[in-house]
Amino acid sequence: MRTNDLAIFAEMWASVRVDIYDKPVSKQGLELIFKSLQRFSIEDIQQGIQLHVNDVQNGNFPITPAHVVAQIEGRGDERAGAAWRKLYGAIGSVGNYADVVFDDRIIHAVIDNEGGWQHVALMTEEELKYMQSRFNKQYNGYVSKSGMFEYPRVLRGAANSDRASKNIELLPPETVGNIEKCREIYRGGVKTTLEISRPKNMADFLGDAEKSLGVGKVLKLVNENKATN
Repeated sequence: MRTNDLAIFAEMWASVRVDIYDKPVSKQGLELIFKSLQRFSIEDIQQGIQLHVNDVQNGNFPITPAHVVAQIEGRGDERAGAAWRKLYGAIGSVGNYADVVFDDRIIHAVIDNEGGWQHVALMTEEELKYMQSRFNKQYNGYVSKSGMFEYPRVLRGAANSDRASKNIELLPPETVGNIEKCREIYRGGVKTTLEISRPKNMADFLGDAEKSLGVGKVLKLVNENKATN
């Protein structure tokens, strides 16, 4: 949703809370709920509300952001299973060489917690079996947050780690999943390393800095620890 969707969202959410559940919500509460669900479209929110109201198990409970997220994206265990299959497939198809961007920010966060893409992609089958349990637990933890959290915008592979050390232009990442969602994940993530670019002029600087996932003009990348020395 965009900022100008707030009025429509507030009217829709307040109507459901009052008319169906007799539970009014404050202006401050509406703004907080809007921010927690802003990553979804207004159409997705409307569908999620309708699905919750008709949910035979949980529809009698006053609606919360977590209910809507569950209806849109699936419940934690279901999503964790699907995410693990996506990750496992990428390990086999992409490998540890290339950078990778998934269409799921939680995958980025968990892989970062586990030591990064290169480490995870080189795990043995036995190690992956143990990691799957940790992955599911962490994934469900992020799902339960139902809000914003930091994650690396790109998972660094061996190729660009080597190219960066030699001051060579970086290669664009492989994408896993929906390409538009991958772009959104990239734009919403944080830089885990220092990226230095050199625009040709001011117009170039103020242009589409995220074109081709924003990696085409990166000339140098060094570890933050090195940058502080």
